[in-house]
Amino acid sequence: MPFDIGSVLTSALGSIIGSSTGVFIGFWVNRRNLNKLNQGRVDEYLKGLTNELSESMALLRKRLLQLMPDHLWQSVVNSGDVVLFPYEVREDLRAIYFAISKCNYQFTRTASLGDKFRTEADTSERQKLIGDAWKGATEQSYYMNDSTLSQLEGISQKEWFIKSSQYKSN
Repeated sequence: MPFDIGSVLTSALGSIIGSSTGVFIGFWVNRRNLNKLNQGRVDEYLKGLTNELSESMALLRKRLLQLMPDHLWQSVVNSGDVVLFPYEVREDLRAIYFAISKCNYQFTRTASLGDKFRTEADTSERQKLIGDAWKGATEQSYYMNDSTLSQLEGISQKEWFIKSSQYKSN
C-alpha cells in the first residue's frame, strides 16, 4: 500500500480544524455562561444596594443622628465584584457610599463627644469646651446628613436605581 501524503494531510487538517472549532465553541459557551452568571450577581447586588440606600434615605429623613447601613457595599468592594458593575453605576455607588461613610464617621465623632461630655465634663470650663465641640460636631452632622440625603434623592431618580428597587420586595 503506497503512502499517500495528500490523504494524511487531509486527515490531519480535518482533525485540527475539528478540534479547534470544538475548543472555540467551548470557550464561547463558557464565556456566555460566565457573563450570564455575572449579570445575575450584579442584579442581585443592585437589589440589595438599592434597599440599603432606601433605608439610609428613610433614616436621613427622620433627622436622627445614627449610623447608616453600608454592609452590602463593603461586601461588594471587598469581594472585588465592584468591577462587574457598569461604570456609571459603580461611580454613583462609590460617590454615595463615600458620603455615607463620612456621615457615619461624623456621627461616631458626635456620639463620642456626647459621651465625653457626660463623663468628663466635671468643671464648668470643661463643660463649655466639650459642649461647644459637641454642638459643633452635631451641627456638622446635620449638615452632612442633609447633603447626603440630597445626593441619595438624586441617585434614586436614576434609571438603574428605579429598575433595581422595583425588585426589592421579591
